[in-house]
Amino acid sequence: MFVLWILHGKGNCISCPKFPENIKYVKISPAENTLHKIYGGRVYYVNVNEYFHKITITFPFAIHYSLSDKKPRKLLRKNFKYYYYRNANFTMINNWKLLCVEYNGFKIARFYDKNIKTSLKNQIFNFIQEFTKNYPQNYEKRSKTKKLVKNIIKKFNVEYGKTIIIDSLYLLIDQIQINQKYINQIRNKYR
Repeated sequence: MFVLWILHGKGNCISCPKFPENIKYVKISPAENTLHKIYGGRVYYVNVNEYFHKITITFPFAIHYSLSDKKPRKLLRKNFKYYYYRNANFTMINNWKLLCVEYNGFKIARFYDKNIKTSLKNQIFNFIQEFTKNYPQNYEKRSKTKKLVKNIIKKFNVEYGKTIIIDSLYLLIDQIQINQKYINQIRNKYR
C-alpha cells in the first residue's frame, strides 16, 4: 500500500497554521519535519474552511522547508509543544495525479510537483548565464565566485532564503565553472 500524507494546514499536528505563501522563520512540528524527510523536501497541506455551516477544502499545496539562517536549527520546546524554525517556500499542486514510489524505505504516494531546489537551480543557472554574458570571466577564482554568489543571494534571498540558495548552487557545481572550495565553505557555514 502506498500512503499519501496530506496535513490540515490549521490542524492539531502542526506548530502554526500553514497557507500557500513563502514565509521565513516559520515553526514546524516534529511530525512535519519527519514528513519533510520522507517526501524528499516537501510536505503536503490542504486547508478546511467552514463558513456559514458550509465546508470547503482548498486545493493541495506543497511547502518546501529549508534551514533558517538566523533561528536555531535544533528542536525547541515551549510548555508541552516541540517545534523547529524553518524557512518555507510553497508550490501549488496542478492536478490530483499521483506518483507511487519507494523512497527511503517508505512506500509513498506523492503528487507530480517539482522539488523547489530543482526549479531554483534552473533559475540560478539562467541568472548565471545572463550574468556571465555581461561579465565574461572565469569564476574559478575565489574573489570572482564570491562576487557571483553575492549577486545570486541578493537576487533570490527575499523569496527563498540563503540556505536553499546555497544548496541549489552546490547542485550546480558540475555544470558551471565556479570555485568549489568557496561553495563548500559557505555551504558548511549554513548547515
